[in-house]
Amino acid sequence: MKPFEEFISRAKGAVDVIGEKAGQLVDVSKLNLKLIELKSELKSEFEGLGRMVYECSEENITENQKITTQIQLIKQLNKEIENLKKQIAFAKNKVLCKSCGHHNDMDSSYCAKCGGSLKTDTKSEKEAVEDDFAEFDD
Repeated sequence: MKPFEEFISRAKGAVDVIGEKAGQLVDVSKLNLKLIELKSELKSEFEGLGRMVYECSEENITENQKITTQIQLIKQLNKEIENLKKQIAFAKNKVLCKSCGHHNDMDSSYCAKCGGSLKTDTKSEKEAVEDDFAEFDD
């Protein structure tokens, strides 16, 4: 009877792993859908901006608050899109190349597509705090 219990235990473990992977897939799919929605919204905003610029050029208007507002909205959408791309890469246990956007393994130092560095050159938080107070050292 012991081998049967061991088999059941392993089967339960496998089902748990499969359930976890399925959950991760659903999370990535939701993020991808949100990304598609944001890209569609961004496209519409660019089209609206183009219309505004055209209308302003027809009326010889050089500065328009609507255009400035539209550009700020587009910048915000681009930030949201980049954030979603990072979330998707993280959910897939990948790191996103800053140069070309390729998904690479987490332990990679360089991008497999463009060769760009994947490691950040930023100092640790502790080093940054120490540098902030360096001028007060005797």
